[in-house]
Order: sequence, then C-alpha cells, then structure tokens
Amino acid sequence: MEQRPSDPAPSTSPLGDIVRKGSVITFITLLSRPLGYVREAVQAYLFGATALVDAFIVAFNFPELVQTLFFTGATSAFLIPVCTRYMHDDREYSEIFSTFINLSIA
Repeated sequence: MEQRPSDPAPSTSPLGDIVRKGSVITFITLLSRPLGYVREAVQAYLFGATALVDAFIVAFNFPELVQTLFFTGATSAFLIPVCTRYMHDDREYSEIFSTFINLSIA
C-alpha cells in the first residue's frame, strides 16, 4: 500500500486574515467604551466638576478629536485597501505603512 504525503495545511486567505484582524480591532474598541466610562466616573469622583477640570478635559481631548477626524476615516478608506494590494511586496508594504504611521503621529 502506498502512502501519500499529507496535504499541506490550508493557508489562510487574505480576506479571512483581514476579517480576523478586523474582529480583534472591533473587540478592543467595544471593550474600550465601558473602560472610558469608568475612567470618566473615577475622574469625576476624584476631581469633581470644576472649570479647571473642564479645561483640562478639553485640552486633553482636542488632539484625540483631530486624530479621530482625520485619520480614522483615512485608515479605512486608504490604508486597508492599499496595504491589501501591496501585502505580498514586503518592501513596498513597509514603506506605505511606515509613511502612514509617521503622518498619523506627526
């Protein structure tokens, strides 16, 4: 009786990989919402509701607002399709991803 080599493990498709990674991001986002509420409750308990605390919150949240407005939409509209296209070219993928991250941080 002849033995056949076992079939190699099926490789994951790029779409399945994107769905899995997107699910992780979704889970983390859903987890962050209640934690943000807890953060706000603790902050209100410790520092109260004063004009100074309100000024701090506005100053603290403004950069996050700008980042959310400009880069969250850009991530889904630009980064995911482009990175999917260049996923097999490691050098090009690294350059595009690095450029986007640098622009996001700047």
